[in-house]
Amino acid sequence: MSVYLLASAHSADTCSEQVLPLYTQAGFALRERISLGPYALWLLDNPNVPALCTVRTQDGRFAAALGAFVYEGRSGRDALGGFLEDFPTKTEDLWSSTRGHFSIVIYQGGETSVMCDGLGAHKIYYLPDYTIASNAFLAPLAGCRRPTVDAHGAYVYAWNGAFFGGRTPVQQVRSLPANTILRIRERAEAVQKPSPILAALDTHEKPTDPVAHNLHTVMRCTSDISAAYTSDVALSFSGGYDSRLLLAALVAGGQRPSLFVYGTPGDTDVRIAEQVAEAEGLTFSHIDKRGEPPCGDAFADLVAQDLVVFDGWKNEGLIDIGTDHADRVARNTGGKVPFNGGLGEIYRNFYNLRDRDYTAEDVVACFYRQYRPSWATNAFDALDYTNTLADQMRAQLNTSQERLSPTQAQLLYALFRGRFWTAREAEINQRFGPMHFPFLEHDCITASIHVPMADRHFGRAQREMIRRAHERVASYPSSYGFAFSGRPSWRYRANVIASLARPVGMRPMLARARRGEPSRPLHLRADRLAQIIDPAFPSMSRFFQVHRIDDADTLNRVATLEYLCTRFGVM
Repeated sequence: MSVYLLASAHSADTCSEQVLPLYTQAGFALRERISLGPYALWLLDNPNVPALCTVRTQDGRFAAALGAFVYEGRSGRDALGGFLEDFPTKTEDLWSSTRGHFSIVIYQGGETSVMCDGLGAHKIYYLPDYTIASNAFLAPLAGCRRPTVDAHGAYVYAWNGAFFGGRTPVQQVRSLPANTILRIRERAEAVQKPSPILAALDTHEKPTDPVAHNLHTVMRCTSDISAAYTSDVALSFSGGYDSRLLLAALVAGGQRPSLFVYGTPGDTDVRIAEQVAEAEGLTFSHIDKRGEPPCGDAFADLVAQDLVVFDGWKNEGLIDIGTDHADRVARNTGGKVPFNGGLGEIYRNFYNLRDRDYTAEDVVACFYRQYRPSWATNAFDALDYTNTLADQMRAQLNTSQERLSPTQAQLLYALFRGRFWTAREAEINQRFGPMHFPFLEHDCITASIHVPMADRHFGRAQREMIRRAHERVASYPSSYGFAFSGRPSWRYRANVIASLARPVGMRPMLARARRGEPSRPLHLRADRLAQIIDPAFPSMSRFFQVHRIDDADTLNRVATLEYLCTRFGVM
């Protein structure tokens, strides 16, 4: 849970008076304040779960890494020192030897450079003219004098649980595009670098065996990461494809990871994880995050603490019962390095698209229009919402073409969903210690481009990857009702075919029709929300008809936005 703050001379007092207290009052320790030319740099760390390392050289160069950073098979100071030495020569090839998802600040030769990982999972949040920049969304928000609501950002977060394309629910707070370096000499400027992922779209070299190519990439990534640590690996496990592929790769590479699974006793995922752990002789732990929220002032104190710990927002919303924070701290207990299978559907067909061209607007309809129009006020413009998201999708592909090839459409799962939604989980988790998401690695995403559409269906490519990696691990049951070493069940195949057959234009309506019974958990009931916000939702009622929202996650996110407006005076 480490934070860097970069502030120009004009904003240094604002950082000292408004931004720093936000973190120090939440238990963060100020590690250093450094003058870097015309800017000041503050490095803040939580002493209980440090996730920050720094390196200095005798000739005055300096580097700080935040998050999970691996370079040439090394982690910590060794990795950062090696990268600092090589940085001057890596003008266009910055990410080739990196693993993990991270933020780095480098000062040398009178120039400050700020960069993130190859996917852009970590973000550089900033105020206009880069007067304040940080890896934390809350930092520029706390330093903004008159913040105002960005209606599009608010709707996108409420409907989807993430911010896309650099926009946020606050007009003045933005994030830089992926593969951009913020460079500061006399002034700050953003310098775009070639994307290591998009470069693969321009090559005509294709592997003769895509399954072998992708498996080799996964094996290499997991091996590079696990070899960089002396600690044991822990794997977040379920009954699905993605964690099974990671387990097969780790076991094939000589690792004996412990498994941890979420759910209630008797859940399919829990039963399968327990069975696999027993058969493989692996340590197993079951985490049940159920409970009740605290009452009275304790509930308000919990949300205030989570505001800073989770950097203002989570995918499902900020407001919970308190078990999430404790669980994330516990994952790294004993120095364990957790692995997570998020974004493993890069080998499948996440958006259920056919093998033909689509527009970006089609992709929006497939997945990003599952809200009920009655949840919004007349301020919501559905056409502008769709068009803006579609433009943001095309920007991730660096294209202005109206129609996208099948490869481009599939790549949006990684460059849009992964870069902004899944990446938020990586950003948050890595505030509690090193945690790795191998399928978010730019190498794995690049290799997945070559998986043919036919092999994405029914999980063909991923099942074969699991089987080739480790036949025994593939042979255990899955939550799909079949072992990955065998053929999918007829029911599974029928569901896939039905999903592919649904017309794109009808999918939003079908998704709304499939919603379950309305529910409002205890921590989202009116009496609890009244302890942290005005129950009339004075800020968000301009955009949402809150009384009509019958989906718990959407309500949580709207309440999160209201809480941010309350705490930071967002108008």
